[in-house]
Amino acid sequence: MQKYAHDRLHTDERPFHTKSRRSRLPKLGLILLVATITAAIAVQTAYGCGGKNGGGNNGGGKNGGGKNGGGQGVAASIKKASGKATIQLQGTKATLNSFSLSGGPKDTPLIIHIHAQNTESALPADKCKGPVLFVIKNPEGGDPIIKTAGDGRFSLKKQAFDLAPPAPGAAPAPPPDLSKIDTWYVNVHDATKPLPIPAGSPPGTKPKFASIACGLIKVGANATKGSATLKADAAPPPPALAINSRRK
Repeated sequence: MQKYAHDRLHTDERPFHTKSRRSRLPKLGLILLVATITAAIAVQTAYGCGGKNGGGNNGGGKNGGGKNGGGQGVAASIKKASGKATIQLQGTKATLNSFSLSGGPKDTPLIIHIHAQNTESALPADKCKGPVLFVIKNPEGGDPIIKTAGDGRFSLKKQAFDLAPPAPGAAPAPPPDLSKIDTWYVNVHDATKPLPIPAGSPPGTKPKFASIACGLIKVGANATKGSATLKADAAPPPPALAINSRRK
């Protein structure tokens, strides 16, 4: 009897242990599935998600919400100034017949120059940095008239240019050679952003101001009239990142 009872006890236990082992298999599979999903989420967080809103550091999605979002995110919302100007020359005078600007800084006073050709540098970034021939700017001490609106736009008609004043300590410049109008540039400056005065400049030298849009004057059949399409200078490319070939 004891032997049979002993055998019966082991016989009843075997199905219990077999069932216990089988019940562990779904739990193990669930654990592996959760681990896989967690790893996938971690990879997307580190390298950027390519979904609609692109929430990764390099988010390439539609809204590019990541740090370097390549979609229609912060980078796409940055505007560059552009515009058009028409010029007329009469004797030694220059008149800005019409001028329009958009995409400029908001509520900002402007300075409009006509620059001669830059003969000291052939770099594209320096094309608009020749000597100043004519200038339109706001009167000293008064409320700014030459100023963008709250949307960054500005327009002007029939405004006479003034001859640029001579540099401190220099003799007055001869009248501009009007036959070279097709080598001149219309340059629009942000009057709130003065540039550093170069070392060694004569006493009384006034600062120049940052350019926001510039364009070459082109003439047609009438050599006394010209127009310029104004564009912002292209930003220089960012420096290349040094890539370490060794993996940490």
